[in-house]
Amino acid sequence: MTVLSIDRLPTPLARVGQRLRPVGLESSADSFLLLSYLAEAAIKLIAISLQAGIRAESPSNAYAIAYSLVRADSLGDWEEAIAKMSSQPIAGYLPPDFHQALAWLTKRHSGEDSLGPSSASRAIEMLRRSLGMEPLGSRNLQTFRHLIRELIVIRNKTKPSVPIMMRHQPL
Repeated sequence: MTVLSIDRLPTPLARVGQRLRPVGLESSADSFLLLSYLAEAAIKLIAISLQAGIRAESPSNAYAIAYSLVRADSLGDWEEAIAKMSSQPIAGYLPPDFHQALAWLTKRHSGEDSLGPSSASRAIEMLRRSLGMEPLGSRNLQTFRHLIRELIVIRNKTKPSVPIMMRHQPL
């Protein structure tokens, strides 16, 4: 059994990670749900961090992105914001302190990279198969942005749907 080491995670992720206590096969659904919450928290933390970095150089872009995130209906909106902020021209507004994180998100990683997104490829393929989804095939996980997109696709496929009338009703 793999134990999640949370001592090196940023505090918001560590708080979510503390809830994960895998105890065997009988809790696999609970573990999957908590891991998907951890992925959701990580995706949102990445988006919020990038948005904060853009604020100083481009307040109007930062405001527009924050506006869209506050009104986001799904994780797809968060992934879209990450894609915008990690691509030019908006990525050009990130200060130098963010360049390493930007490279981490967008750099193509080789299959030999044990910490790269392709290391999750086998698990993603197994999940896709068990959910009755098409295999990734030629669409492999070359960047962490690709991995984020796949995690969102799987999360959307497994998340219980909310009836339309319960979503964001105006007061």
